[in-house]
Amino acid sequence: MTKKAISPLVAAILLITFSMGISVVVMNWVAPIANTNIEKTGHMDDTRNICSTARAEIISVGINLGNSASINIQNTGDVSINLTEAFIYNKNYDSCKLVFDKSVLDIGDFSSAKNNTCNIFNICNDFLLVDVVSACKNIIIRFNNNLENTTNGCRSS
Repeated sequence: MTKKAISPLVAAILLITFSMGISVVVMNWVAPIANTNIEKTGHMDDTRNICSTARAEIISVGINLGNSASINIQNTGDVSINLTEAFIYNKNYDSCKLVFDKSVLDIGDFSSAKNNTCNIFNICNDFLLVDVVSACKNIIIRFNNNLENTTNGCRSS
């Protein structure tokens, strides 16, 4: 009695073919379910559309030396924008987190953000920049102009 087995090469090819066949069946079963869920929520397309027209501008920056810092910001885009955080930096990259009085801005709205204990500035030339981040991660509003000396500290012109 002679028993013959299939060669290891043929066995490997059959195993790979069987695995690929199962993978195709599973993908064809799961893909329509995943597409239906994305279409129902519309999240992917809505976020992309909203973020493409979101814009804001820092209108002014004010620093009371050794004391506090504040900014004013305006929504200049075509949609409401949700501001998530703001930081003001000095030339040593020390920062103060600014707190918004209103973080959701409708079209044309203004908001301010301040920190009453920000003591990282001794002179106006210490100022480096302000960064404001929105819920749209690709939207960062930056102000890095020079500030002018005033009787109360430093202000943007």
